Amino acid sequence: MSQSLNRLVALLKEHTPVSRPSHHSKPWWTPHLSVFRREYHKATRAGRKHNTSRMREVAGTSKAGYFKAIKAAKNKH
Repeated sequence: MSQSLNRLVALLKEHTPVSRPSHHSKPWWTPHLSVFRREYHKATRAGRKHNTSRMREVAGTSKAGYFKAIKAAKNKH
């Protein structure tokens, strides 16, 4: 009996989180979104720095793709 209980406790400890997730955690976030976020912020900074119509267009396209990907990830979750 004791050995069975020990196995059960070991399994529970292995698969149960020790603490609750933060309210800031986003279970729908993926590494793919991190790449989109980096590219979006990079394009936005470049658009502000160079202030040309081409760079602003790239920044706008990047922004649209990033927020579209976030929306898709949330809907999928």
